[in-house]
Parts: sequence; structure tokens; C-alpha cells
Amino acid sequence: AAAAAAAAAAAAASAAAAAAVAVTDDVCIHAVCRNTVFNAAAQSGLYYMPRLAAAGYGTFRVELVDESAEVVGQLLEGYRAVLEGCVRPSEVWQWLRSSSSGGVSAGSLEVKVERAAASLRPTARRS
Repeated sequence: AAAAAAAAAAAAASAAAAAAVAVTDDVCIHAVCRNTVFNAAAQSGLYYMPRLAAAGYGTFRVELVDESAEVVGQLLEGYRAVLEGCVRPSEVWQWLRSSSSGGVSAGSLEVKVERAAASLRPTARRS
């Protein structure tokens, strides 16, 4: 119990320190001169993984920029536990939020409400 409390306190301190730091997006330069801009917030399909696995998807891709081996191990272990049904996605999501200085989002997987055509600018409307 003491170890769990110490880990929780360390995670809270880490999150507080991260909140005090300005969030910036990383730009990685590729060997053949392609630049990739990574959002400061980690993007994860964690909540969708159980449904995707149930639908028959058996391979998932994880892209990382500059994480330590320790963080990578914890991340992959968390994803594995979610896929095996041992842990709820919300538990791993909380860990992701606390371990990433920019937070975490569902990125392009986030479900958004479709806007009414009348609310769009004229250049975005269909003729």
C-alpha cells in the first residue's frame, strides 16, 4: 500500500510539474527531408481497441517520438492489459494523461457532432 501511495504521489507531482511547463509541438526531421509535426498531446485509440479487437483486428501500431524504454514498456503493457480485458481503458488513459506533458486525446478518432450545412462558411458548402 505504501508503494502504491508513493507511486500515486510521484505521478501527481509529475503531472503538476508538467502543467507548469509550456506545451510545444515537436517537429522531427526525417532523413530524406520530410518534416513531421507531432501534436504536443499524445493521441491514443485506447478506448477503441477492445471493439477493434472484437471486430477481428489483431495488429495495432504504436508510434512514439522520444519516450524512454521504461515508459514504452509501461505503455505497451497497459495496452496489452486492455486488450486482454484485465484493465479498463480508463485506467490506462489516466496513466497516459499523467505521463505525458501535453496530455492525451483521441485525436482524429474523437467523435464530433456533425455541423449543420447552414452553419458553414459559403466556401465550405456544397453548391
